[in-house]
Amino acid sequence: MESIQEQIGNNIKEFRLKKGYTQSDLAQKLNVTKVTISRLENGKRSLGLDKIINLCEILETNIYYIFKNTAIAGNIDDIQELTSKIETLPPPYLSLVKMIVNQLNRLQINEDEAHKRANIINSSYSKSHSKKF
Repeated sequence: MESIQEQIGNNIKEFRLKKGYTQSDLAQKLNVTKVTISRLENGKRSLGLDKIINLCEILETNIYYIFKNTAIAGNIDDIQELTSKIETLPPPYLSLVKMIVNQLNRLQINEDEAHKRANIINSSYSKSHSKKF
């Protein structure tokens, strides 16, 4: 059974081929390496939301079709509704949405990093205080 990333990669490859793009063509348009596209299509790499949005623009599709046939599809109707609303925004508002998404991604990364550091501190504390005297 394919993983979510593998299915997303297959969907991306399908749209790339429909557009007649090589992996190198798509990489150049997306401003990534050909290796990144290859790994993406093979389910070995993922992209941030900003790159996914750019990818959808390049492939002239929307997020719904990139995520179709995945376990994420259970929430896809909400995503499709949100995507269709976002796609109708004027460019300045679309830029604002992208900026907000980037900020949310940074917050999530910072939160994940804080949890990792807290776990390391807790682990170190537990080890130092669990020694029997």
